[in-house]
Amino acid sequence: MCEYHPKFLIPNYVIAGFAAGNNLRHFGVQTIAVSHGQDLFYQTLRQSCTGNDPQYRVSSAVCVSKALTEEWAASVAGRFPVRCIPCGVPMSQRFAERDGRTFRIVYVGRLAQEHKRVIDVAHALRNAVEAMPDVEADIIGDGPERPVVERIIAETFARARLRCLGYLPVETVRRMVADYHAVVLLSDSEGLPVTLLEAMTCGVVPICTDIRGGIRELVRDCVTGLIVKDRGPDVLRAIKLLKDDVGLWKRLSASVREIVLPYSGSRCADEWEKLIIHLNEKSETVFLTKPWVPPAGIELPPWNRVFHWDDDRKPFKFRVRDRIIGYKRRLLGQK
Repeated sequence: MCEYHPKFLIPNYVIAGFAAGNNLRHFGVQTIAVSHGQDLFYQTLRQSCTGNDPQYRVSSAVCVSKALTEEWAASVAGRFPVRCIPCGVPMSQRFAERDGRTFRIVYVGRLAQEHKRVIDVAHALRNAVEAMPDVEADIIGDGPERPVVERIIAETFARARLRCLGYLPVETVRRMVADYHAVVLLSDSEGLPVTLLEAMTCGVVPICTDIRGGIRELVRDCVTGLIVKDRGPDVLRAIKLLKDDVGLWKRLSASVREIVLPYSGSRCADEWEKLIIHLNEKSETVFLTKPWVPPAGIELPPWNRVFHWDDDRKPFKFRVRDRIIGYKRRLLGQK
């Protein structure tokens, strides 16, 4: 604090950072909340930052999709600025192509059933490679359900065409993604997934469930991708349609490359700069001349079950519950 004199704090999803922001605001530091989704965590965060007596006092909020921005703006009711600034991505100079042979599909993301429904993704891709010998699929990522995903792959006779590649560095994924023709996302909820944006910059066509939020801003059925009604037969239908109808795939591929142009990293950085300048003009500069020491009687917001993973004040009964869950996961061979 004394060395850099920061004026802004962006805690992202670190709840302890929001608690710190409550105290740093007395020294002229403004906290900017960032909302990436509509799941319970981000809904609770929004409620904690808004209202007449918020637990966490922020100077602004940035949302990655228009739907999120509307929700925050309604809750804020003009008390502080809310901006829609997506997570910018680099625009690819390499694009997916159809060579007339193998149709390649990819899933990139956390290997978790909660929200991501990755077990359903694995079953859908297994069904696809079993039903169509000219289809290959890769699952990229890591997470608690990886052993389950690998077991699903091991049980299929088409395992040579369905792979779980595990975690790969971001730059490696960016280089690989143009080698695919479709990207699958069957989540329950999403904000605006960076991995989907990066795939679309390469012309990779998305196959998605109708996910409330930023997905609806990007993926319009038969215009900039395909929307599926379930995680089973309709996914298989969509894959077969894109595989067999090369003309449709080329049209959608061109459309997705065009629709993601406003999400370039440089454009999003410009929007962040505008917000910072706006907030800076309205703030008072306070310089610290000695290390800031929190008062002994510092008050923290009450413990919130939704934020339990980032709060060591967890009540005893929840600590016991988490230990039991961890023990069961180890017995099942899960991480």
